[in-house]
Amino acid sequence: MKGFRFSVLALLTLVVVQPAMAELPNSDLVCQEPQTNIDKYRFLRSLTLDVIGTVPTVDDYLALDSEEDVPESWLDTMLDSDAFADRMVRWQRDLMWNNISPVRTILSNTFALRNTNKVMYRAGAQATRYRGANAQCRTGMGDAAQTDPITGAYITVPEPAGNLVAEKEGWVCITPYFEVNPDTNVTSNNRCPSGQVAVCAFDAQDEPVSSSGTDCTMNGGQNDPECGCGPNLRQCGTGATRDAILAAFGKDVELRVKNMVLQDRPYTDLFTGNIGYVNGPIVHYWRYWSQVSVGIRNSPLPVSLDLLPDLAFTDEDVWVPMELGTAHAGILTSPVFLLRFQTDRGRASQFYTKYLCQPFQPPSGALPVADEEAQREPDLQKRAGCKYCHAVLEPSAAYWGRWAPAGTAFINPENFPAFNLDCHLCATTGMACSTACNQFYSVSSLAPEQDPYLGQLAAYMFLHPDNHVNVEQGPRLLALQGFADNRLTECTARTMARHLLGRDVTVAEQDWLNSVVVAFATSNYNLKALVKAIVQSNLYRRVR
Repeated sequence: MKGFRFSVLALLTLVVVQPAMAELPNSDLVCQEPQTNIDKYRFLRSLTLDVIGTVPTVDDYLALDSEEDVPESWLDTMLDSDAFADRMVRWQRDLMWNNISPVRTILSNTFALRNTNKVMYRAGAQATRYRGANAQCRTGMGDAAQTDPITGAYITVPEPAGNLVAEKEGWVCITPYFEVNPDTNVTSNNRCPSGQVAVCAFDAQDEPVSSSGTDCTMNGGQNDPECGCGPNLRQCGTGATRDAILAAFGKDVELRVKNMVLQDRPYTDLFTGNIGYVNGPIVHYWRYWSQVSVGIRNSPLPVSLDLLPDLAFTDEDVWVPMELGTAHAGILTSPVFLLRFQTDRGRASQFYTKYLCQPFQPPSGALPVADEEAQREPDLQKRAGCKYCHAVLEPSAAYWGRWAPAGTAFINPENFPAFNLDCHLCATTGMACSTACNQFYSVSSLAPEQDPYLGQLAAYMFLHPDNHVNVEQGPRLLALQGFADNRLTECTARTMARHLLGRDVTVAEQDWLNSVVVAFATSNYNLKALVKAIVQSNLYRRVR
């Protein structure tokens, strides 16, 4: 009994002395007070981290002591800084995925230089044409190339190459267009003076036209043994030079974004403008590589070679704005976008997903089961199970109908009309089709429904006449429509809000998002105004 009385007493004491503890289990049933705004010091920290990517300094906090709140002028200074522009570049990079390092086919294998025994050379079919076997030239220290005093041709020496006997020439010293890497430079072996590389003589040939009339700067040069790498090896490249060009294409888009922000130009410019940026590697690519790439369609060229600035490949940090043709639509026709998304459907899907917030996906529930006859419908806009996406995707893909798939070429209407009689004839009579017909026009039919489109640009296949304007006006029209009906405007505001809040906007916050959209649109689509509208809101100040 004593133990029992002690337990009751202890329990009563616990309840009397600590009444709050008895209330704790029911606390979850009580409505919580709305979250209050963070104080001015935490607000300043949030602003600096989100807007310029740094934390406040001690002096910033001390200066804030005498202020009622973070002054608007402080925010304006952040928004006008290079640091904010860089933050917008990173935000846009997440949307666009402008890394195209896997696109290695910008350099033809025929013009890819290898480095073995401190001598550079081209392997593969071209080496076989030169030497009768896929073999390197002679690479010994005393094997500098010799020429016949009468014919001027390189003297070759029979040597075994695997199971074959190859006629091998020696090497020559060349000053390349790229900087010589000290780690791989043959100078250490005393073959060539500093700044030069040893190259197999046949690969170092620099004549622009062979004796048979082949233009060595075009695709035909890949099959002519008299076509080498050209002056200073400019038609050939290494993995490092290829990667420098790919990185430069990505930097071009980033400069478009950064300068748009710094110059207070509207966000619409990013999708409708025709100013691009070029540096030494990009200029070199358009001049010497673009028409001999394998797997990349660059012809007709999307840029005018006459307008390219005079830059050397080594001018990697020199960036020059360049006016492009009127058909260009900002980043939507930039090399990095066209090479990152190599089909018209892929380009349209990316635009809808990232810039309209409308990813293509089937309706809720399972797709209907189509009978065998319905599955043979060649028009995806009508095929059961496909039409839910393709009824919108096909007309949208047509906006890129004059931009070559798997390439950057612009199929201009002056040289490539919507209907080509020659392509129609070769498709219907059995005549041989030209390269242009095979690449850009419909010249084969797998179903009777495709016959009426033979001889037309491939983009017109099953395209309703009302949507022909999509092909002729290009992706600029798609973007302008997105701004006109507010889909692109709202998606941009939603994406930016998600970026700054760290979470999606909820259904209950739609009215708030609408007010942000209005602020963005009435500011002439200024990204600074968009960010300012978000970070000055109470919703942002309640984020912890």
